[in-house]
Amino acid sequence: MLCAGLLLAVGSAQAADTPFSPKPVTYGWQGAGNYITGKQLAGVEQHIRSHAPVNAGHNRAFQKALCTVDLAKHSYRETNTKGITEHLAGEALALSATAQQNANPGQMAPLPGTPRLYADHWAKIASLKQAADGKQCAVTQLECAEVALAGAEYETREGYGRHRNHGVAWLKQAEQLLAE
Repeated sequence: MLCAGLLLAVGSAQAADTPFSPKPVTYGWQGAGNYITGKQLAGVEQHIRSHAPVNAGHNRAFQKALCTVDLAKHSYRETNTKGITEHLAGEALALSATAQQNANPGQMAPLPGTPRLYADHWAKIASLKQAADGKQCAVTQLECAEVALAGAEYETREGYGRHRNHGVAWLKQAEQLLAE
């Protein structure tokens, strides 16, 4: 594994203290509800990047926050997200705050209403994190593998059409990250 490719270019733009608060809108057949907008989701990402800690490339919480906002952007494009995009945006902001404290983000919890699947993958991630604690080389891969695995669990739970295909794709991404 190479550490060199893990450092991220961090944006310098400043964001508001509260990057988003879901607004009541109606999207297609999803119905009325409080949903995040694309502009707000971009604001969440900008906020996270503009509040990057000094050790951003090796900070587990910061790397997980970036991967979580990527998953939120993916779920935003879905037709019926059932509040998952808003949940993920909130998680990404919480992880960003954890990164500021240079604290360990812990294992990603299952997304709301989603059972924990792929126990062998979760165990492998936990084992690799224990082994990598001192090295800090695979920070991005391990944190993003967790997020991809949570995305796979959610999409698999949806279990139909493209959701099932997305679940398989997220699982493959997690497996590829674990292989690195």
